[in-house]
Amino acid sequence: MLIMPALRFGFTEKDAELIRESRFADPLGLQPVWSFFGRKLISNLTEQTKFASGFYLLACILYLYEQEYPKWVKADSDRRHIPAEQFYILAEQVFAYAVYHHQHKWDLPGANQLKNYYAGREDDTVTIGLNYQILGSQVAGGTWGLYRGAAGRSKILDDSERRLSALFLSDFKRRAMQLPDKQAKSLFLLIQNAYDSPEDGAFFFLSGTLSKQLSETLRLMGENKAVLYKYLIGAGTLREKVVRDYARTQWQNRVFLEHCRNKYSQDAYVFEDIIKCEDYIGTLESVLQFLYAYEGKTFKTTCNALPLSMNKVQHAYDQFMRVSTRPTGVVTGRRYNVLTRLFEADTKENFVRWLLRLHAAIAEDRGGTPWIEADAAGRIQVNMEHTASTELAVKPGAGWDNWYYLDSLLSVFKGLE
Repeated sequence: MLIMPALRFGFTEKDAELIRESRFADPLGLQPVWSFFGRKLISNLTEQTKFASGFYLLACILYLYEQEYPKWVKADSDRRHIPAEQFYILAEQVFAYAVYHHQHKWDLPGANQLKNYYAGREDDTVTIGLNYQILGSQVAGGTWGLYRGAAGRSKILDDSERRLSALFLSDFKRRAMQLPDKQAKSLFLLIQNAYDSPEDGAFFFLSGTLSKQLSETLRLMGENKAVLYKYLIGAGTLREKVVRDYARTQWQNRVFLEHCRNKYSQDAYVFEDIIKCEDYIGTLESVLQFLYAYEGKTFKTTCNALPLSMNKVQHAYDQFMRVSTRPTGVVTGRRYNVLTRLFEADTKENFVRWLLRLHAAIAEDRGGTPWIEADAAGRIQVNMEHTASTELAVKPGAGWDNWYYLDSLLSVFKGLE
């Protein structure tokens, strides 16, 4: 086997960030690194937090839970206070069904299961309950799990990421919610009944007033649209300037970032670092994808076919080593070091061997086996189902693969225009 034993890079913990947020598994452990550089520009969002309505849903439910629900519970000694996560799960279900019934769509997590439950409804009622979740794990995969971190970074939530921040509460406009006190109390009663009957849940009448008001609450943000804009985009920030440019041009990422580098000269290093990062890590990922197409072929045959200049790869590496700020931290700093340690690009064969050693080390750290390696006869061996590519999606100076949160920023921005 041509591949050398996996290098020991000093991994000490499982890395949840190794799974790319919304697209596919990350065989080279690149996500923490490109995320670091993307966060220099877009510090708050993730690839999954694409909808302004997700942030508004989070804010509305938490506002009701923190500001109004305790008073409702206190008013009757028979009522029990529901923990935050369980309350949120049930309230999210009610909002989701209301929106889907009246607007015929649900852009947020859980749409597939929601549609199935909705299709099986009887007499315009659906069941709300902890045993009727619209996702396999609604607390982790719904808006509570996916949007809370981004809301915390945006200062919508406090440092605990479980409560609305005092600053956001001072800006939030309760009157903008299309939910009168009477309907809010109806919502609390529905949630209480569902919580008290975990096996059977509670029936929610989709054609009722509560359903219509909840749908309108999420559809019409009113004055709170400006409040969300303040926290998620920020007037006068570099983030706002960039997303307004992006909305107007819709250029491809490399062209757009080069444009920003030239236009915003004071912050040119931010865009330059992202470009340097993509030239290097995008090339690595593209070459690994290319190798899949040569399953069963020798190293010599594979490397002869590899359409890549080693001089350009070496230059991309050199530039990546000269970013304005190198990643730090337990996960990101270690991953940057792994991706640059013992780099070889003097020949194509040495470069490919180095890349496969890198992948083997990442796979070992995850407790798995390499997806691709060289067998004992010196041939490419692929150990998983794959989609091969005979072209490189990214080469130094050309192509683009990783997102750096630009599309999420644009989507949120459009939702708040």
